[in-house]
Amino acid sequence: MKNGFILFVALLLFNSVQAIQAQSVEYNYLNVVSNNDSEKHALASLKKITFANGKMQVHHDNSSVDYDLTSLNKLLFISQATGFDQIDIPSVGVYYDSITQSIYLQSEVDMKVLICDLSGRIVKAAYFDGSVGNPSMNINELPNGIYLVKVNNQVAKIIK
Repeated sequence: MKNGFILFVALLLFNSVQAIQAQSVEYNYLNVVSNNDSEKHALASLKKITFANGKMQVHHDNSSVDYDLTSLNKLLFISQATGFDQIDIPSVGVYYDSITQSIYLQSEVDMKVLICDLSGRIVKAAYFDGSVGNPSMNINELPNGIYLVKVNNQVAKIIK
């Protein structure tokens, strides 16, 4: 189970770094921490990471390094930012009315709304044009519980 979890986290991190690199953020190296030892791998020469027979293998241009999965403590992608642009994320108001069993949204931007249960399953989705006043979503068909409402890149928790 631990090996499967480590594999999942490593693949998730590796894919995240590739996506971040595509956004022009410079990530410099992978830091592998195992049994209080740390080793850095330059991402410029990193070709792939494979998992087999209880080992993680980090492949470079002309070489590879093996790590025993039971000795791994952390996999860190270390970056050195080259500059920052200010990012303005318009805020979205999310309000739940238990009497009408509706979620009310307040924003002037286009909104992709996902309602998820705590297992991460999307139970309802909608899209609202920013020109619509204060849109709402009726959730009376959903069972009582805790839900996460994701609007664009912001998340709110509601209790029904």
